[in-house]
Amino acid sequence: MDTPSPSLPHIPGLHRFRREFWAIGIVSQSLQSIIEGGLTAPTRWIAAGPHSFLADPFGLVLPDGSRFIYAERLSYSGAGRANGRGEIAAASLGPPSAAAPPRFTTALRTGHHLSYPSVMRHAGRWLMFAECWEAEGLLAFTAEGPEGPWRLHSRMLPGVPVVDPTLVEHGGLWFLFCTRQDDGPLERLHLFTAPDPLGPWHPHPATPVKVDRGSARPAGPIFRGRDRRLYRPGQDCRESYGGALVIHRIEQLTDEVFHEVPYRRIGPLPGPWDEGLHTISPFGTETLIDGKAHRWSLLEPIDTPLRQRRAAHRRRAARNGRMPDC
Repeated sequence: MDTPSPSLPHIPGLHRFRREFWAIGIVSQSLQSIIEGGLTAPTRWIAAGPHSFLADPFGLVLPDGSRFIYAERLSYSGAGRANGRGEIAAASLGPPSAAAPPRFTTALRTGHHLSYPSVMRHAGRWLMFAECWEAEGLLAFTAEGPEGPWRLHSRMLPGVPVVDPTLVEHGGLWFLFCTRQDDGPLERLHLFTAPDPLGPWHPHPATPVKVDRGSARPAGPIFRGRDRRLYRPGQDCRESYGGALVIHRIEQLTDEVFHEVPYRRIGPLPGPWDEGLHTISPFGTETLIDGKAHRWSLLEPIDTPLRQRRAAHRRRAARNGRMPDC
């Protein structure tokens, strides 16, 4: 496992040389237990390597015991050095007692940046949703099985740069929680409704349903607790992007009303990845999280504007009808 550099001293302008890295953590504790008593169990960290990161983990446990982790993987080396284009990586795991580290391979790569994956089985097919705001819409991918291969199924909400799409079915209706890259992506929570996860999606009459930098942006899948209530993780970005997260209990969710209350705040864990925590996902008897750290990079002041320009170019291409290849 690669280890981040020590905390950087506070010297004017030094922040420009900070390069952001994330790692995935597998917590030996169920998400229900974390809701009730906080995150207290040991965490096993999985890093991508010295020049890459893994973030936004999503866990899938099948009835036969098969376990998969999907995550964003981004490389700062080679062709990806100044590209800033993430892909979706996946790993198949053994039982929780297995000690072998998961081996991530590319599950989905397109011409646009991808992150924040979620996978479900619906109407006899496997669906993957991932953040691809550069493509100006909500992208759905489909496959014959959870291991892929994945292909683009449809692009919904054209013209809407969807960030961190989080879908849940409740009361016979599908709900899409997200933020928008063009409308306060760290603080304005938008909500859409549809009869099916493949749409058609329509804005909820109360959207944006929350304006709060400390809890709006999604931080992982919405899940049901032991009390059968829905719980929604949200990012706390008041001090930094992805600094911590807050789990909310949803009190009302209908086609006209949304109301939630904060239930538990979870901050970064002590150790090598202690600068942020912005995703939490149930994983059977375990839980997936991620952690943030920074490392020195003399190239970061050069690479940052390059990544921004290339992202803008990909977004313009999407506006002109050029969809990502996959």
